[in-house]
Amino acid sequence: MLKTSALICLFFVNNFLYGQDMFTYCGEKKLQYENSNKNHFSLVLHTPYKEYRDINIMPKDIIEKNKNYLLMRAGSDFLKQKAKFVSCYVIDFSDNKNHTIREWLAVVDKNVKYAFEYYFNIQKGMKYYFTTVYDSIGNLLSQPMLPSVNSNQDFDKIIGVCNAKAIAEKDTVFKGKVINISLQYLDSINSFTWNAELPEIKTRKNGIALKRAIIINANTGIIIKREEREIYSVCDGNTPPMPKLK
Repeated sequence: MLKTSALICLFFVNNFLYGQDMFTYCGEKKLQYENSNKNHFSLVLHTPYKEYRDINIMPKDIIEKNKNYLLMRAGSDFLKQKAKFVSCYVIDFSDNKNHTIREWLAVVDKNVKYAFEYYFNIQKGMKYYFTTVYDSIGNLLSQPMLPSVNSNQDFDKIIGVCNAKAIAEKDTVFKGKVINISLQYLDSINSFTWNAELPEIKTRKNGIALKRAIIINANTGIIIKREEREIYSVCDGNTPPMPKLK
């Protein structure tokens, strides 16, 4: 398991690469948000991939399987009216000249061969990204990133970010102002959620803080759960050393 400091480092690298932390306003209050689902590209990120903007570069049978999967998962209306194609990717593990990629080859999934990246607009420039990933014969490798329309026909009817912020800040269990918010998919309820992050709380443990978040059903506005976990405080200078990649 990677140390917390390594995770922190990767978090900042990821933000640098994708530049997804942005700001919106709820009234006169500034709110930081993330273009959501930052891990959508994780199966592809450290592979020797090539990016193409023309989807027709992909094998026809893979294109068809991807289309059928998305139609089954999200429905034709969502695909036609909301989903926006970004890029497709072909992964070739024989092309591993890049030394940075070679360091990751021991941990990536060698079955990854093709990927399709999409997004849809949540509101006012806020986006949710999702990527479907397949092996060489078209077996789906990626986890679901969209709700199933068969059991949640209104999955794309999402309450506004400012409404979600207000719900979180009215909570009497986890108190505090929302400092960051993002839309995520929670498979256990087959729905999008607003993940509202609250300020960290310092503990009596040296260099340890509590990271808190309130998870809200993005369709109904009901608080699903509250999450709390210990993290190392970077500012205290007490993070363990980063492990070396072997």
